[in-house]
Parts: sequence; structure tokens; C-alpha cells
Amino acid sequence: MIALIKTALMALYNILPSSPIKIITESTAFDGDFLSYLNWFVPFDICSTITLSWIGCILAYYTFKLVKEMILDKLIDILINII
Repeated sequence: MIALIKTALMALYNILPSSPIKIITESTAFDGDFLSYLNWFVPFDICSTITLSWIGCILAYYTFKLVKEMILDKLIDILINII
């Protein structure tokens, strides 16, 4: 049964092209040197640094928010038990 499923999945996998981007670049005669020139106008290294910093800040905010809610819930439970 597992061999049959494996054969069916491999048949479906072989129908797909190896790389959709490869088909696009071959059909348009894409020049790979163009990317180095594009980097002068769109600094991808700076964009990736900014994106990673933004993700770090969002992660820190959600972590702070979660810890704050956990602490407040514990304090409320303690105050309710005291009263």
C-alpha cells in the first residue's frame, strides 16, 4: 500500500516542471548580471537588514505582551485568593 502511494506521488511530482523560474529566465533571455546593477537602485542587503530588525521588534513586543498578561493574571489570582 505504501509503495502504491509512493508511486502515485512520484508520478504527480514528475508532472511538475523542475523550476518555474528557470522556464521564465530561459524564455526571456534573462541576463544574470542585471541583478548586480539592480542592487544599486534597490539595496537588497539593507532591505533584508531592516526587515529582520522589524521582525525582531514585533517578536519582542508580542513576547512582552504575553509575559505582561501572564503576570497580571497571576496577580489577579493572588489578590482574589487573599480577599
